[in-house]
Amino acid sequence: MICMVCHTQYHLQNNSWKLESSPNKAEGNYMIQSNVFTPEILEQILEHALQNKFNEITVDSYPVEYVSCKGCQLLNLRLRKDRDMLLDLPKYQNLIYYDCF
Repeated sequence: MICMVCHTQYHLQNNSWKLESSPNKAEGNYMIQSNVFTPEILEQILEHALQNKFNEITVDSYPVEYVSCKGCQLLNLRLRKDRDMLLDLPKYQNLIYYDCF
């Protein structure tokens, strides 16, 4: 996945998210560390949440919200539908999901 404006290759990025906190054993707060919130990033977060038996997760996508590249902005909007489809998979339906995007 490449931005056609700034030419950043988002499929090659590592460390694109991190667990910020876990206020209790059933909840996880994640931070996106990439300018584009890809479905692959969301899938990694969802898998991490399942492994840690979180019932509820919050994803803060601050860098995504304030990215200045117009190409990255459009890519984020286009990928929202793909992220939403991922959340509809039966595997993840029991997770309560909040995002700040």
